[in-house]
Amino acid sequence: MGHRFDPSLIGNWTTRKEENFFRLMKSYLFKKQDKLADIGCGPGYFTIPAACLTSGTVYGVDVEPKMLETLKEKAAAGVKNITPIQSDAENIQLFCKKIRASRFSNPGN
Repeated sequence: MGHRFDPSLIGNWTTRKEENFFRLMKSYLFKKQDKLADIGCGPGYFTIPAACLTSGTVYGVDVEPKMLETLKEKAAAGVKNITPIQSDAENIQLFCKKIRASRFSNPGN
């Protein structure tokens, strides 16, 4: 079983860190229509910037319901192409045939 981030620590992440993640995501070579998966997405620090860089669906996969709830709240501010999925990394059920990129670790690990 992989590492689980403690949801009570969500408030420790700052907007500045989110801005750094957005700059990092822009360095990936996504195509505008790519479908992406963020495995272990947590509250969306990579998921949301990725969704801003593609018109394809971005799957935010996490085992922790509180993380997905935070992702949904943050995405509600204008990001429409994120699909949260509650699952562990070993048993993900995605409903598309091709995913362009994925990430299998939590930021800061």
